[in-house]
Amino acid sequence: MNDTNAYENTIGGTLGGLAGVKDVRKLAPGLWGFVHANGATLRGEARRVGRWLVLEAGLPKLCRGQGLDARVAWRLAARERELPGGCKFALTSEVPPSVRLRAEVLLSEEVQVAQRLAEALAGFGAAMEVARPRKKEEEEATAASAPATLKTDLARLCRESGWPFHEGEGADLRADLETAADDGFYQAHVTEEPGRGVCARAEVAAYDSPSEEVCHALGVLLLTANAALRLARATATEGERTRLGFEVVLPTPPSGAELAEVLACLSVACRHCGREAQAMDPELAKEYLAIRNLAS
Repeated sequence: MNDTNAYENTIGGTLGGLAGVKDVRKLAPGLWGFVHANGATLRGEARRVGRWLVLEAGLPKLCRGQGLDARVAWRLAARERELPGGCKFALTSEVPPSVRLRAEVLLSEEVQVAQRLAEALAGFGAAMEVARPRKKEEEEATAASAPATLKTDLARLCRESGWPFHEGEGADLRADLETAADDGFYQAHVTEEPGRGVCARAEVAAYDSPSEEVCHALGVLLLTANAALRLARATATEGERTRLGFEVVLPTPPSGAELAEVLACLSVACRHCGREAQAMDPELAKEYLAIRNLAS
């Protein structure tokens, strides 16, 4: 089905057939409401926007005045990689802001739409557990857990995508992303990761010992970007350096055409958010958090 209008009559039935989904209702043309009860019970909406189906649901107790501040935004950004499938935390632009769960599924005959919807909603079900405060020992246990994964012929997928790739040592496959000279140079690493699936990731910035306020402002910036981007979600990794990037995770192997779309979405993310992610300093962080009306 190349005509995305053809999905209008099938999306409701597809959603209703997924585990944990109930009370699917068509609210308007291209808009469905549903309840997801696999894990936490969440009320969500699915909205058709051009070639995309955008899924959203609110997260209880994570809006301004009810548990949300810039520290929470950074915690969520640092845990995004724990969310299954294409699910992500997204910060609304309204004042005061709130955190929503979001995922986008490409409506294309090259994509297993029902499978991608199921994967995204698995992330919705896990989100409350991922978002909650944890003790240090729980963080270490989470980082250590990594179940086995199936092997995917990534080189073949990369060739089928039609995207130019460079092969490094071992299974290191890289693609140069499409950005203008003024935006900087970014590469996507395509890997298969234990317990996650096929992952395309691009780093956009790295900081040496950033202050808490800078981290908090970066968390707000990254989650705000998540609300605007298709497929790509922002990530923050703390270690010897604090690294920021964008990734797309596909728990089941994509087609070559779907991988090409993934790389195009990562290109957009780097093009529009890379320089901003690199520019944060204490003074700018303080001003940015004040504008967003979020305490650090």
